[in-house]
Amino acid sequence: MDAGDCRAAVTGILGSASHETSARLERFWAAARGARRSAAAGRVTRDDLEAAVVDAVTEWITPLIPAGAPEGFCRVEAPGGCG
Repeated sequence: MDAGDCRAAVTGILGSASHETSARLERFWAAARGARRSAAAGRVTRDDLEAAVVDAVTEWITPLIPAGAPEGFCRVEAPGGCG
């Protein structure tokens, strides 16, 4: 398997999950906007949401990384470098 094959395989997997992922991200954003309107919950910013998503994905993916993978094999970050 070369890099092109790997990219095609990953693209296929991500493509099959795009609809569900989009719906989940919309629910995250709706929850953040709802908390922003609530004085009791405090102010939730886009940066807060971004950090929470990066943390959750990092926690989720860490046990899936193959044993013995080199440092930096997988890095989770948001556009702009959060993570």
